[in-house]
Amino acid sequence: MRSLRSNPARTAERYAELERYMSANVTSGPGGFCCVSGDACRASALVSPDVAFYEGQLSHVGEHYDMTDDGHDLRVLVLGMETGRDRSNVTMDQRRAEQQTVAPQDPRSRKPHMKGTASALRLAFGGVPGADVAGDLLAVQNHDEAVHVYDAYALANVRLCSAVIRGTTKSKGTLEMTRRCSPHLEATVRILEPTLVISQSARTREAIAPALSNVEQVDEHLEWVTLAGVRLLLASLVHPYQQGRNAHMGWGGSFSTPYLDDVVAPTILHARVLLLEDGDEQDEVFGGPPSAPPPPVSDAAIESTTPAVPPEATGRSGSRRREAAGRIKDALTSARNSRALDQARTLGAHAARAAAARAPEVVDALLTAWIDGQHPDDDATSRRGESTGPSRPAGPWTVAGKAFTDRSTANRALARALGSYTDDEWIAAQRQHGLR
Repeated sequence: MRSLRSNPARTAERYAELERYMSANVTSGPGGFCCVSGDACRASALVSPDVAFYEGQLSHVGEHYDMTDDGHDLRVLVLGMETGRDRSNVTMDQRRAEQQTVAPQDPRSRKPHMKGTASALRLAFGGVPGADVAGDLLAVQNHDEAVHVYDAYALANVRLCSAVIRGTTKSKGTLEMTRRCSPHLEATVRILEPTLVISQSARTREAIAPALSNVEQVDEHLEWVTLAGVRLLLASLVHPYQQGRNAHMGWGGSFSTPYLDDVVAPTILHARVLLLEDGDEQDEVFGGPPSAPPPPVSDAAIESTTPAVPPEATGRSGSRRREAAGRIKDALTSARNSRALDQARTLGAHAARAAAARAPEVVDALLTAWIDGQHPDDDATSRRGESTGPSRPAGPWTVAGKAFTDRSTANRALARALGSYTDDEWIAAQRQHGLR
């Protein structure tokens, strides 16, 4: 169950700070392009009369960008390479107005880029892709009206200028443009402090690679990185619109495609679990006293919340899913609080979608991540003053020859390394690696 809150006042502060930076370093409005690299970038791109150069295309920041879910920061930045549009000196206000124009449209009528972006945002905020208008709307607890997903995220590009073949959106951007625009992207990230960045191009991940540090791979498409001093999760996906030999990878033309179901959904859901784990800890983002301890729950509620595994789920995948369901039930029984119950219900829906997307390894990763956050000997239990037994060893932890500084990530790596295991084998392996 989602528990979303927004902080538009903090977003307004970020918006103003980013606007000040852009006015001083990129563009101060129509006709006011002032980037010191502008001439060099233009010269690197205009090597042919067929190429057009459009400057100063700024970012979108939604009014409700500063979101939390159950007290955990959930600031989502979608990152592309360039807009590719034939307009110059596009302000942040104009970009926001464009998003507000697209938002009321029938989801089925949107162009593939924005259709795919909406699907990614729905997943990031705990929903599912779909053609229903209601699915684009977020119930925000401290806001009377529903908030559209387009008003709850930021959209930026690696390059704030576009070089394209005239009359098309086909990019002719250069490495020089990318390199010289990197300080502007880093300033954007430093100001916005996203917790999840969704990259919409393989070239985007390559372009920002020199600026990344402390890279820790989570799975094929997800990694922890530090960018501009901000620790965040980076989901590296292809652009929603694909054609030609890559048409099968397109995920913006429909609300259920192989790439959307098999890659996008499991990746973003995995990121969501990582960002929202440790559910017993409530961040005091908006001030006021901490929330009261949640009430206990009944055996019947625990039984009904435990994820069901269909009889037709057989083989190793089915075995692991049944074992994971048993572990969730055990963890719920130990935790016995309503917040854990709500998280388990949400997780069960996520795991079901990952299973439907034929990603059993993601199902296991989701369950492992959640259990690690809810385990009765976690730090949240210690803070409540309850008896926890011996404390767990501190990191870093080495699994399969790779060092991890995050316990949950190390646990998931261990689960992947083991492949299949009993409860006793799991506990023994955790102790062997210093994780228990």
